Amino acid sequence: MYEEMTYESILSNALVKVPADIDKREGSMIYTALAPACAELAQMYIELDLILNETFADTASRDFLVRRASERGIKPKEATYVVVRGEFNIDIPIGSRYSLDKFTYITRKKLSDRIYELECEILGSTPNGSIGKLIPIEYIDGLETAMVTEILIPGEDEEDTELFRKRYLDSFDAQAFGGNCADYKEKVLGLSGVGAVKVYRAMNVSGEVAGGNVKLTILDSSLNKPSNVLLNMVQTAVDPTNNSGDGEGFAPLWHFVHVMGAKET
Repeated sequence: MYEEMTYESILSNALVKVPADIDKREGSMIYTALAPACAELAQMYIELDLILNETFADTASRDFLVRRASERGIKPKEATYVVVRGEFNIDIPIGSRYSLDKFTYITRKKLSDRIYELECEILGSTPNGSIGKLIPIEYIDGLETAMVTEILIPGEDEEDTELFRKRYLDSFDAQAFGGNCADYKEKVLGLSGVGAVKVYRAMNVSGEVAGGNVKLTILDSSLNKPSNVLLNMVQTAVDPTNNSGDGEGFAPLWHFVHVMGAKET
């Protein structure tokens, strides 16, 4: 916007305003006095141009884009840890650590007999493809087999700046409010491990399509069929099954929400 406000143009404009009977040649007192001030003014116009760019979401750098988007309650997705299913020949201690490829995993929760939920200690999507034999970091008596057999919740990288910018600008095309489709999409896609969602009207217990019944079909962040662990996590965040319709998740009161995974074809 201020490209024409260079040091040379500002100095030239200033010298034009000096009376003709005063020496204003380069090296003169008036020229020497005006030159430093014009240099500072040129720098000020550069800063003004930067401020103008940072003001608008389509040209803002990441830090200022985050501040702008936060005014609408939109934040960039943070990097997350991949969660995997581990199968062992014995029960193992919670908190025990294992390596697979170049990654380290820690046991977080027991799912069933000799089956555990483990979390990678490295943030991001890089470990998502690691399936196979686990090696214990410390000796565990009786442990003979340890395997990662399934990715339960894929890890995600920090949201790319341009994808975040698009998500923010897209938020103006459809107002997310009060449990409408845009509201469900925005909030479900904001959950860790979710990569896609579709919102449908759902049937009630009588098999009729009725108001207040909502079906969410999701994919994980790798755009694969979600695990039961991820489905349960999303269901609890949206509308916990033990108090369905009570508004204890982010679904509005009297919305009965059913979270399902997309079917493989």
